[in-house]
Amino acid sequence: MLTAAVQWQLIESNPAKRLKPPKVEKSHAKFYDNTDVVKMFECLESEPLQYKAMIYITIYGGLRLSEVVALEWDDISGNILSINKARQYVSGKGCFEKSTKTTSSNREITLPNNVISLLEEYHAWQNEEQSKLGDLWKGS
Repeated sequence: MLTAAVQWQLIESNPAKRLKPPKVEKSHAKFYDNTDVVKMFECLESEPLQYKAMIYITIYGGLRLSEVVALEWDDISGNILSINKARQYVSGKGCFEKSTKTTSSNREITLPNNVISLLEEYHAWQNEEQSKLGDLWKGS
């Protein structure tokens, strides 16, 4: 705006050009170390299957929460997990699907066999629960 005001000859110079922006300290990413991950896996042993599956995918795949909750069974082919969407919640709008945070966030990840086995077990459990609920599963 100030540059435009100079160009339109409303002011002689842009006063903002004389300002020095404050230095922004870079923050370091927080992450779990091997000890934390081992402890987390130990704690997950007694937890429901769906939570185990979510945490395993998050840790082994390095996914963001929005990417994890957007996953569908079609995103898994063999040991390959395709990340190509995210889910977001906005107050007043609800949940909706969107593109990943950046274009480079679209990626394929090879998951280890133990994670694939866990996902297969979870999928079988989910199908069983779905058949128990019948039409209620679809919300009708």
